[in-house]
Amino acid sequence: VPSRVTTDGGGLDDDAEIARAIAASLEPPTRTSPSRPSEPEPVPTDWAVPEEPGPNEGIALAFRVPGGGRLQRGFRATDAVGGVEAWLAREAGVDFARHSLTVAFPRRRLTDRGATLGECGVGDKTALSVESGR
Repeated sequence: VPSRVTTDGGGLDDDAEIARAIAASLEPPTRTSPSRPSEPEPVPTDWAVPEEPGPNEGIALAFRVPGGGRLQRGFRATDAVGGVEAWLAREAGVDFARHSLTVAFPRRRLTDRGATLGECGVGDKTALSVESGR
């Protein structure tokens, strides 16, 4: 970079340029750098949490969530996987852009949010877990 030296005692151009450089260095970094990984897109929140069925109705499910917590709740076999994920997001703060719902046995991921629990083979007293990865 060529140096600009003034001999007339001015230097105002240099002072203004230094002031701009300092101001630019104080601004927060932008997310346009190709070396930084991009954030995953959030999961759409268009799934409604289904109403819990009454006693002796529906299927009882048990969930293991990140951090070791456990939750239980009743659902209907006709409820969509997306509705179950919406409930887990609300109750346990699960981010389904980074996690997936998995049936414990036989082990399989529930990836189709539009499928019903019954279509996925999820029945009464099924144990599910929330695991990293989508």
